[in-house]
Amino acid sequence: MELTIIAEDDNPMLHRTDVRFEIEHDDATPTRLSVRDSLAATLDKDSDEVLIHELDTTFGMRKTIGYAKVYDDPSFATDVEQDHMLERNKIGGDEADTEEAWSRSDARSRDRRHRVGRQRGRPRHRGDHPYRYGHRRHWRYCVRSHRRSRDIYRV
Repeated sequence: MELTIIAEDDNPMLHRTDVRFEIEHDDATPTRLSVRDSLAATLDKDSDEVLIHELDTTFGMRKTIGYAKVYDDPSFATDVEQDHMLERNKIGGDEADTEEAWSRSDARSRDRRHRVGRQRGRPRHRGDHPYRYGHRRHWRYCVRSHRRSRDIYRV
């Protein structure tokens, strides 16, 4: 994996440097964390100070163009960046907190799965189906009953 820096823009108001870079890789597109570590090594920074914002790989090419924000201190990154970007780049969060969050989300999905309610393709209860179970029926959908009523009124 070869990393080439295309452009660097200094942003003193936010205590960061915006970096555009290009990666040539032989295998699949590298992960966000491996790109972050190699970019931090290239710029002589700590990996917590580098935040990969975007990685774009063209289909069929072995080249990825990316955008990163390199902060002067990890605390500036936690102040400025959104939470989901910090989670993607694994910055500032304790691993115990993330494990606890995963276990909570697993419990929520488990509760959602075992909830009693509508299953796919079935009405919730008998009154939900429009042409069965006591709803007023249209004669097109009830051909047999329509024929019977026609026979009753025939003179």
